[in-house]
Amino acid sequence: MTPKTAALLADPPPKTHMVYPYSNFEQILPVVARFAGEGIARGESIVLMVTREHREAIIESLFQDSIDARGLEEEGRLIFLDAGNNNLLHDAPSPEAFDAFVGAAVRRGIASAPSGKVRVYGETVNQMCSCGRAQAAAQMEDLWNSLEESQYIPVLCSYSLDALKPIAPDLRGRIFQAHNHDLSNKN
Repeated sequence: MTPKTAALLADPPPKTHMVYPYSNFEQILPVVARFAGEGIARGESIVLMVTREHREAIIESLFQDSIDARGLEEEGRLIFLDAGNNNLLHDAPSPEAFDAFVGAAVRRGIASAPSGKVRVYGETVNQMCSCGRAQAAAQMEDLWNSLEESQYIPVLCSYSLDALKPIAPDLRGRIFQAHNHDLSNKN
């Protein structure tokens, strides 16, 4: 991780929409742990839209950093949404469905945070691409950018390079252009 990437993950300005492409989950885990841990240390809530298996790995990584993930969950400061099993994954993402699923979690996080701030990490878009629904993933990225609360929160998305490979270059470009920071290893 470069110093520029580390600094952006530690203290991202509002309306930061980052993308981190990865080869395997072991690459993204320290990135997510840093993003979440720094937010927690700053009194922010964290919304994590992750698969069940990644949820456990993230909880363990936070625990290794002396962060009580279970306690933060009980306080409403660490909110997990299932990226592998939700209506957005199976239906066309509509603004209403997105707001009901994601917007509501963001608002809960804001209300629970001592700082009144929240940051979000999401894998649902990656899950969509993995299921052959790249067009829906692009729509979801657009919905992130239109969510009213997004002007106040940083968002980190990750995509498996395996999920991106079969996507047409123009659609892959649209997905990346929805982000204002590409955290590929080159940064």
